[in-house]
Amino acid sequence: MRAAAKSLHTGLRLEPEEFDSLVTEDDKAEWAEGEVWVASPASERQEDLITSIILILAGYVKAHRLGKVWGEQRQMRLDGRRYLPDVTFLAQSHLARSRSGYIDGPADLTVEIVSHDSVARDAVVKMAQYARHGVPEYWLIDPERQTCRMLQLAADGAYHDAIPDAEGRLFSVAVPGFWLRPTWLWSAGETAIELDALRELGVIPT
Repeated sequence: MRAAAKSLHTGLRLEPEEFDSLVTEDDKAEWAEGEVWVASPASERQEDLITSIILILAGYVKAHRLGKVWGEQRQMRLDGRRYLPDVTFLAQSHLARSRSGYIDGPADLTVEIVSHDSVARDAVVKMAQYARHGVPEYWLIDPERQTCRMLQLAADGAYHDAIPDAEGRLFSVAVPGFWLRPTWLWSAGETAIELDALRELGVIPT
C-alpha cells in the first residue's frame, strides 16, 4: 500500500528501487539520473494519435509476425534508467529482452508524442539517450505543428532524419517493409484512417 502515486512528482529524487516500489501501471512516470519525471495527462488528440499509431503498426507487425508492439505502459530500461515511450516495438529476434512489465535494454523502435511540457526532454534528453543505447529508430511526432520525424541511427552513432519519397512516405529500417505516410496521423480520431493505412500497406484487401 502506498501513499501512492500522489507522492510522485517531477523533480522528486529517488533511488531506482524506491521508484520501482512507488510507480504503478497507472503512472506516466519515468526515472533517470536519480530524478522522477511525471508527464501531464494526455490530451484527447494525443490519445487518438497514440491509438492510431498502435493500430496501424501492430496490424502490420502482427500480419508479418515481426515482433510485438506496446502502448505507453511498457517501460524501457536503459542502463538503469526507466523510460516510458508512447509506443514501443520489439523485433521477434529481440523478444528475450521482454520482462514482466518492461523491456530490458533497447527496443527496436520507440515513438514519442511531443506535448508542450515534453519538447526538450523528448527532442534532446531522450534522443541522446536512445541513440547512446542503440535504439535503431525513434519517431518524434508533434501533433500541434503536424511534424513527424523518423529518426534512424547511423554508423556515426547519431540519429539522422529519414527522407520522404516522392509520395511523402517515410520508410522504416526497424520494421521491415513498413512505411508511414505522416498525413495519416493528422486525421487520427476523425476517420477510420487506420483501415485506409492498413489497406495501403497491403495488410487488408482493398
